Amino acid sequence: MSFWNDLRYALRLFANNPGATAVAVLSLALAIGPNSALFSVVDRLFLQPGKVQGASQFFFVTSKTDRQDVWETPSYPDFLDYQTQGRGVADFIASEWHAGILNVNGVNELVPMQLVSENYFAVVGVRAAVGRTLVESDARFDGPPPVLLSHSLWQRKFGGAPDIVGKTIMLNFHAFHVLGIAPRGFHAPDDKLFPSDLWIPFSATSVQEGMREMLMRRGNRAITVTARLHDGVSQQGANLALSEVAAQLSREYPATNRGKAVVLRPVVEPGRDRLAIVILLVISLVLLIACANVVGILLAQGEARRREFAMRVAMGASRRRLVQHVIAESLWLGLAAAALGLLMAHWMIRALTAFQPAALPVTLNLDLRIDGRVLAYTLLLALVTALAAGLAPALRFSRPDLMPALKGEAPGAVSRFWFRGGLIIAQIAFSQFLLAGTGLLVRSYLEVLRIRPGFDSGRNVLFATLLPNTERPNLNYQYLLDQLRSVPGVRRVSSAKNLPLSGSGMAPFRVFVPGVTDEPVNIRGNSVGPEYFTAMGTRILRGRDFEERDSRRLVIVNEAMARRFWGSADRAAGQIVQVDGETVEVAGVVETGKYQWLLEEPTPFFFRFTGGAANLVIETAGDPAAMADSVRRALRAAAPDLTVQALVTVRQQMGMSLFLWQAAAGLLGVSAILGIFLAGVGLYGLVSYGVTRRAHEIGVRMAMGASPADVLKLVLRQGLSMVSIGSAIGLAGAVAAARVVSAVLYRVSPADPAALAAGVLMVAAVALLASHVPARRAVRVDPMMVLRQE
Repeated sequence: MSFWNDLRYALRLFANNPGATAVAVLSLALAIGPNSALFSVVDRLFLQPGKVQGASQFFFVTSKTDRQDVWETPSYPDFLDYQTQGRGVADFIASEWHAGILNVNGVNELVPMQLVSENYFAVVGVRAAVGRTLVESDARFDGPPPVLLSHSLWQRKFGGAPDIVGKTIMLNFHAFHVLGIAPRGFHAPDDKLFPSDLWIPFSATSVQEGMREMLMRRGNRAITVTARLHDGVSQQGANLALSEVAAQLSREYPATNRGKAVVLRPVVEPGRDRLAIVILLVISLVLLIACANVVGILLAQGEARRREFAMRVAMGASRRRLVQHVIAESLWLGLAAAALGLLMAHWMIRALTAFQPAALPVTLNLDLRIDGRVLAYTLLLALVTALAAGLAPALRFSRPDLMPALKGEAPGAVSRFWFRGGLIIAQIAFSQFLLAGTGLLVRSYLEVLRIRPGFDSGRNVLFATLLPNTERPNLNYQYLLDQLRSVPGVRRVSSAKNLPLSGSGMAPFRVFVPGVTDEPVNIRGNSVGPEYFTAMGTRILRGRDFEERDSRRLVIVNEAMARRFWGSADRAAGQIVQVDGETVEVAGVVETGKYQWLLEEPTPFFFRFTGGAANLVIETAGDPAAMADSVRRALRAAAPDLTVQALVTVRQQMGMSLFLWQAAAGLLGVSAILGIFLAGVGLYGLVSYGVTRRAHEIGVRMAMGASPADVLKLVLRQGLSMVSIGSAIGLAGAVAAARVVSAVLYRVSPADPAALAAGVLMVAAVALLASHVPARRAVRVDPMMVLRQE
């Protein structure tokens, strides 16, 4: 009962001192909100089990030959053989990511989907939320092929209507029978960042012309095969058993499988949970800074209530009773901060959901929300922080010095001042740590921006991604290109099957170089149209660009491929190679670029000629963003059977590769700004307290001839000395931590002077501002007034 009385009394105290209460609650809320928002992301990407049981038993099945230092995935026929011959050690599932065209109410939309083996959900161990999942008998469907919808797509496109099960939907211009709805939050063990919206069986490829034939080619290694090891089977034992299967396939199919060894790689990467913990610990530094602020506020309030605590002790109150009283106050602060922090987290999650690269081919739906796990995390965080913040003041003031306190004498405050000073030093150190980390990431980001991706990143180019409205659109492709070229401001128009830096596509081809390779090797490639390299500003080292009169029997290789097979770019032009069994001639050599990600290693790559593709490359004379509306109108008029899925600039397209650096730098940057703001508030409060405590000393100094400049330096020295100590500690910690995570830095030393100096200057500026205001107040002290009061 006494604890509830303490809670009611704490509320009355807060009402009587709203200013300090608001500062304390706001300090904690500014730290709790970002922590909760980030936890929702980390929980979704790293911690949630995703409805899959036994995720540690799942392993990717990959292969590698002695002659090629290239990891490969199996083909679909290989998967069928592993499924039959390896059933003694594991259950096997297969999947392949695609972008499908979903038509709902006459509107086409590109959605992420997966082709999966019919046993996929049985092996993963997931049941449908509504209806049922795929089963092996679905391979022999009669009528429209089956499809399973994600919970997100069900809510987003079909309003969560339960009667969707049993109905048909239009996917890739074919009718599909809806079997059921996957449970909310379901994702495959290897599929978290780009969750699928639809799952269809591999047997459904028979409805699309040529797709089944492509799938059944043993050399087409484009699927992901995952093995779920049986209980009691080790990774090493499974490797040995599957290597025997691979050896048999090598003997039976030497043209495609010769010398290939099987290696199992865990789906759940070691250390992923540790990475999540590191991310949360970094953002929790802001919480520690806020906690130190609250400790300072409670200490200041406790100083003002010394006489009250002394009276309680004199009247028989135990130390436990006083500690309970102060803890009750801090718990109220924590609960109020948790409520405000949850509101901030809700806004931040909505902002994070909307903050996606403009060039993503599909909507990235991470299903972020304030759920029970986030709510529990926030409440636990608030309670632990409140208890930690209240414990030091509670222990300090539960043993008051009775006689001086009852007489109203001023306490010996030197130790208390330096205790609060120690808190400020810790705040500055944490803030300096975050600022140094932010500076290193920003410097790394600027270095990444300097990478030449194999084209001119400042080029005035628009990428238009087109979707057909019908399976066989009535399209005059040449007319479409001519109409675009006639738009004022458009210089040239080309096309590409896969856009650069898209992070997907560009599957490997089997390339054979007569007289150079003993067998076909896997080389990635793309198909592009006439003048593609000219439009993109790619340097042509030898030979020429594609022209309108060319055919598919011409290819252009990059310099890395030319050096690998012919020793130099000079000798590559005019050479004959075979691509998937088709003989082609090398028409030219272009600079080696980045094709999927900005940081990928230089790799052999080639380009095939195409007369047209779904992605248009439009070079403009001026700002491409300003041309977007004109281009969209021209496309709509020239090709009514097509939908413009995306229209982005080169810079927006590159944003996908830069997104991780932007997100990481933004996360640390926001944390650092919050941290230095809170540290500045704490420093201001401490210096103000010091000025008040030393008012008599300052008055005496000024009466004895000290100038305002002398007083100003005296006060500033007090604040800046603590800042110097804190900055040194923070810098040392940042350099030590940066060496651990130097792998994520690009061409930047963990001790980069520019990054560290920027952090020091920012801390110094905030510290100077926080100390200057109370210092100016000290200068205005009237020495005669102070001496009269004595």
